[in-house]
Amino acid sequence: MSDPAAPFSATAEEVAEICGGRVRGEPQGIRVSGVATDSREINPGELFIALTGEQHDGHEFLAAARDAGAAAAVVSRPDEAPEGLPLIVVADTLEALGAIAGAHRAAMQARVVAITGSTGKTSTKDMLGRIVQSVGASVVAAGTQNNEIGVPLTLLRLRSEHRFCVVELAMRGEGEIDYLAAIARPDVGVITNIGQSHVGRLGSREAIAQAKAEVLAHIASGGAAVLNADDFFFSVFSAMASSEVISFGTNPAAQYRAEQIEDGGIDAVRFRLVSPEGAVDVAMNVPGRHNVLNALAAAAAAGALGVSVENVAAALDGYEGSPMRMQRVEGRHGSLIINDAYNASPDSVEAALEVLSSTAGRKLFVFGDMLEMGPEAEEAHREIGRRIAAAGVERLVAVGELSHLAAAEAEALGLQVDVVADAVEVAQLLGPELRQGDVLLVKGSRGMALERVVEALSDDN
Repeated sequence: MSDPAAPFSATAEEVAEICGGRVRGEPQGIRVSGVATDSREINPGELFIALTGEQHDGHEFLAAARDAGAAAAVVSRPDEAPEGLPLIVVADTLEALGAIAGAHRAAMQARVVAITGSTGKTSTKDMLGRIVQSVGASVVAAGTQNNEIGVPLTLLRLRSEHRFCVVELAMRGEGEIDYLAAIARPDVGVITNIGQSHVGRLGSREAIAQAKAEVLAHIASGGAAVLNADDFFFSVFSAMASSEVISFGTNPAAQYRAEQIEDGGIDAVRFRLVSPEGAVDVAMNVPGRHNVLNALAAAAAAGALGVSVENVAAALDGYEGSPMRMQRVEGRHGSLIINDAYNASPDSVEAALEVLSSTAGRKLFVFGDMLEMGPEAEEAHREIGRRIAAAGVERLVAVGELSHLAAAEAEALGLQVDVVADAVEVAQLLGPELRQGDVLLVKGSRGMALERVVEALSDDN
């Protein structure tokens, strides 16, 4: 490969060597610059990778990619390709994407941070992204580009001028973190925490911890593992890490820890960040002590990269959070909506309830199912029902079959409860009743799509 100033640049033959494929078509020696997996977004000269998924097959768009100016395409079914498009033929185009991204990452000098964990991954990624972008050219994963497609595409954005890259590693099962971390080869690996997210897929918190720990084996020589000193698995992870361990948390022994935490309700949180190089005050425009831990993880990772604690505090000052994660939205009739609809697990629901309970005004909660909980699902929802009743919530609207269990538990403890079928019914129920000063928390797993409730009840509608 050559031309390190390009996001990715190689000849077709070099691409074939990287991903174990073979070149088919003329002309020989053609060079590609850049990679695309969506034919609608391809730029002239780029390499189109025909990914095959459950709903879409890139092989159906090879002609469109050629017409848009693709220099070549990576395919697994060459007989479906149109004339005039040079091909690199491989057995698996998704694996080819990973191999190409891994080769490109190895050719770049940027220091890579890979973040995984049960909760807080995206918020920590966004906080750290804000920090590193304040001190140098950086690539930060967009949104939740955290899977076997998103992580390679993020790495393929790297250029020679970039100093840092921040990626998020999600998983659907055992081995996925291992696969993604092998591609990213992080200089710094972060595990935010281990909770009950994905317990339905892996069976236990111990199995989740084992899967998340896969990142530790791929941390580069001279790198660091950033670990949560408050987490039950901290000592286990520390023993597994062959790299330096940097700890964060509220534990007094943590290297990056928070003191003098001032909870500003829905508006803000402030704390004293104590680090090995000194202490600074941090003020963020996001609520919740869970965001303090996210900030500590970001600060520890930044410290591992050599960023000063003063630069960390300056970058986090005024941080307003990520979409659909404790996001403030103006609701109808002067109400306030807390949009935390991106996902839900027992730990994250409890953190959101802690914020809701600290607010003034009437407290309402729209709660959707926590998915992927496995055999523990029913009891987990019943326990959340008890937590809701204890949090000072005045009205609960439950959406989904499992959330009905939480509703029954909360109702037995005296809470006003409504059980509805979907987001449309929530809007019809609460729309006329919202009033000045109300605070409405909306939270559920991604599959519940409760952002539709927020859209329907916002002041714009």
